[in-house]
Amino acid sequence: MTAELRNLPHIASMAFNEPLMLEPAYARVFFCALAGQLGISSLTDAVSGDSLTAQEALATLALSGDDDGPRQARSYQVMNGIAVLPVSGTLVSRTRALQPYSGMTGYNGIIARLQQAASDPMVDGILLDMDTPGGMVAGAFDCADIIARVRDIKPVWALANDMNCSAGQLLASAASRRLVTQTARTGSIGVMMAHSNYGAALEKQGVEITL
Repeated sequence: MTAELRNLPHIASMAFNEPLMLEPAYARVFFCALAGQLGISSLTDAVSGDSLTAQEALATLALSGDDDGPRQARSYQVMNGIAVLPVSGTLVSRTRALQPYSGMTGYNGIIARLQQAASDPMVDGILLDMDTPGGMVAGAFDCADIIARVRDIKPVWALANDMNCSAGQLLASAASRRLVTQTARTGSIGVMMAHSNYGAALEKQGVEITL
């Protein structure tokens, strides 16, 4: 069994039945990508009422043009006294890597790098270089609190480069100053939840679970 398959239950536990601060269009692409691996039979937008079958979801993914391939991970850098902290991809509660890894950035990694930069005598200010559609609610507000505390020690600027939505906007709101590129996409404030129902699948397999 590959590492990707072993991680599917963990991914499902983070993505389903948990509040997410995620840009809606990205969320649709994200769940379409999971359709085949997690046996998703349909994808329904509770707001618009639109519904896609698994086959339609895969077709949507193919047509989405989402070119979110491997990103060049960038280590902590100091440029002219400014610590540049990349914040890219989906925001999750924690990862094993401090910097962006495999299309994700962990709030724990952001916090660790912020604290290191705050105590670094070579750093006069901190720039959050943000390119994220948002992500998990868990850990987001704690991370924003740390940003607010660090900005009292050293200025923290947040740059939308070229997307900073939902949970990313929450983090940026705690910074000393917010910047955007000319083509940046920002906003999408709110919370969503993907509800999964395995009842029909379990009944078909003759499985009854009692807790």
